Amino acid sequence: MTPHDSSDPTDPCYYSCALGYVLAEVGEGKVDFMIDSGSMVNAIPRSVAEDLDLEVVQVDIPMKGIGGARCDITGVVENCQINIGRFSGPAHLFVSPKAQDCILGRPFLFDYGCTLEYHEEGETLSFKGSKGRRVSVPLARIGHGKGWNNKKDLGTNNFKPFENSE
Repeated sequence: MTPHDSSDPTDPCYYSCALGYVLAEVGEGKVDFMIDSGSMVNAIPRSVAEDLDLEVVQVDIPMKGIGGARCDITGVVENCQINIGRFSGPAHLFVSPKAQDCILGRPFLFDYGCTLEYHEEGETLSFKGSKGRRVSVPLARIGHGKGWNNKKDLGTNNFKPFENSE
């Protein structure tokens, strides 16, 4: 298998995709949450918890992020009310001084039977609404936002095929 020799704008094979975010009301403010199906926790930066005046229970949980970098948990906001459109439900949000983004991870996705759907227009989050109906929220529209790339641009990556040592 070899990379494409041309940059076909209709090529459905992306090198990267934009991250999906959803706007939620938390406490007295609005927060953009990254939807991360690879995160084992819901997390917010300590500064966001302070800005929203959330009640944080102090904990000390060692944690590692991507690549093994330390991202210790120093608090948790238990049963924090999350409002997304007409949906409203509680979630436990772990607080980390090193977190960069607010993240709704696997616990939120499991708690509310969420599914991530990928289609021609982009990515959608669907989940059980407060009244039992399915609610769908757009997360990332193809071509909008940073991260979409289907052009061959390998940058500084140097690819050298293995040589036969026969």
